[in-house]
Amino acid sequence: MEAFPVNHVKSDRILLLGDHYHRVLQKLGYEISELPESLFFTFCGDLLGSSGEHYQKGKELNFFEAIERASLLFSDDFMESLAMYLMRAEKINPDLEGLLAAKDIFFDEIASHFETLSETYSPWFGSIRNAATPDEFYNVTSQHASCGAAMRAAVTGALGLSDEQAFKLFAITHLHPEAIEGGFWVKGYAEAAGKSASFEDCLKEASIRSSVGLSLLKDFLGQQTLPPVPEDYTPLNTIIDHVLDACDPYASITDIQEEGIETRYVVGAAAHILASVHDNAQTGVTIPKIVTDSLRIGGDPDTICSITTSLYGLQWPKESKAFMDQTRIGTYDKNTPE
Repeated sequence: MEAFPVNHVKSDRILLLGDHYHRVLQKLGYEISELPESLFFTFCGDLLGSSGEHYQKGKELNFFEAIERASLLFSDDFMESLAMYLMRAEKINPDLEGLLAAKDIFFDEIASHFETLSETYSPWFGSIRNAATPDEFYNVTSQHASCGAAMRAAVTGALGLSDEQAFKLFAITHLHPEAIEGGFWVKGYAEAAGKSASFEDCLKEASIRSSVGLSLLKDFLGQQTLPPVPEDYTPLNTIIDHVLDACDPYASITDIQEEGIETRYVVGAAAHILASVHDNAQTGVTIPKIVTDSLRIGGDPDTICSITTSLYGLQWPKESKAFMDQTRIGTYDKNTPE
């Protein structure tokens, strides 16, 4: 039997998401008490957004259809976030050699899952894993604009890691300015959400931290005598402001088949959803909306859902945990009112 079987709907079976998380952690060798609650929110968002297609626009589903079709498998969203927690105290030298060594530790942490479900990871990850010299490492990570840093950033914010610590943890797979900015945008939002700040205040903190992340990257590139960030680079904050002003999650890209997992698209889509749900503690309404909006938007629905669910869960932890603990996955009871 597979450790994490793909979900096949069984109408006579009720599987609670909280119970499933507990069993998954046991198989991984952890107890719930050993891990931060933010990882539970990431796990739930990862699974609940799992039924949508990548690199294309999504479609309308109601919440019961979404949870019926959801997979019991977790993807890179949860596994990479777990690795960030495990590496939180890692001593990483702030140079290419140090990042290269830390990259190998990161891939050791995710090795079993990556080798089993490599299709759920960034298409760049094979090249990053195989990079053996500082030059090879820089050449691939400097082009890696996908949303991996952002997907695992909520846990860094929830843990209160310093900006310098977070930068090194993001930089073990991403040295592209868009990816670094996206990681810091989510980190800043997570820090503010954990203090029960309003959406507007979370957005301000996310914007501030995004700019800090870009500055840290520029400093790092300068210290390593590497090519600087292009002068015509459009900051991520400008792109997210455009998405929010237009009320359009696709406003950040021109071709979803080419750009559907890029940081500007995924973080922009998460911000678009958060703008409509953040200040609402009615989780029985709000979490289903996060899930169905993520699936409707598409492109990278499990990551959009995991980021948004993580950030919303940090804002409303008690309510979110109670709702998701009791959410049934793999069943569709038509007698339950929508």
